[in-house]
Amino acid sequence: MRKTIFLDLQNTILGGISHLNQEQKEMINILDSKHNLFIASNVYPSDMAYFNELNGLNLNFIAGSGSFIKYKDNYQTASFKADLSLFNNYLSDLIFLFYEKNYTFYIYGYQTRLRTLYPIKPKDTKIIDNFNDYKIDTYDSILLCINKNSKMLSHLFKQDSIHLEIIGQDQTKVIYRILKKNVNKAYFIPTIYQKLNIDFNDTISAGDSVEDLCLYNHTKLKLAPINGCQEIKDKADIIVSSYLDNGILKYLVNNT
Repeated sequence: MRKTIFLDLQNTILGGISHLNQEQKEMINILDSKHNLFIASNVYPSDMAYFNELNGLNLNFIAGSGSFIKYKDNYQTASFKADLSLFNNYLSDLIFLFYEKNYTFYIYGYQTRLRTLYPIKPKDTKIIDNFNDYKIDTYDSILLCINKNSKMLSHLFKQDSIHLEIIGQDQTKVIYRILKKNVNKAYFIPTIYQKLNIDFNDTISAGDSVEDLCLYNHTKLKLAPINGCQEIKDKADIIVSSYLDNGILKYLVNNT
């Protein structure tokens, strides 16, 4: 029976949005052949196009992160007005910053390796040479990567209007997506349910971090890989092996 599967990709399915190995490709193609519907809960439309192109796939993913939903011709954003001047005193702490507005990415502190995180095509990109003088009114989403010992962190967490969603980190750096205060990965799930007439009893979610807990509130079956944080494993119905062993994919292949 067809399932609707809400997937966090980073460290739940993959170590990053990158090349799939042959076993992963075969499992994903099997899941797709069963007409399961995938909701990628932490990526942009351009990511999934790149993901498909990179791996020779043609998966029917819906991009449904906290900041937007895109399905066929339906596109809604949780954009809002914000004063980005709060970054001006901390530019030295930024490794990179970019925001998306009307399908264009505006980038400050651009580095080539950013392409391994979010595939940005030159024709869709505008480089900001002097961020101090650049003012914007609204954005669809903004992403910044800063050093973990940055003074900017405490400043950001004091903001009343924004919510910070961690989408990647290592020992020295952390990458945040900045959203409206009430936005999380599940923000658009009610809209998806309504538009696609999804049966709650046929829904599955999978994630590895605290930011994925909100997905659990909207799905019948809750999965977590063993490498997930303790908070999400405590709430999961089923814990499977690590993404390094393709635990989530193996479970879905055998049980959908």
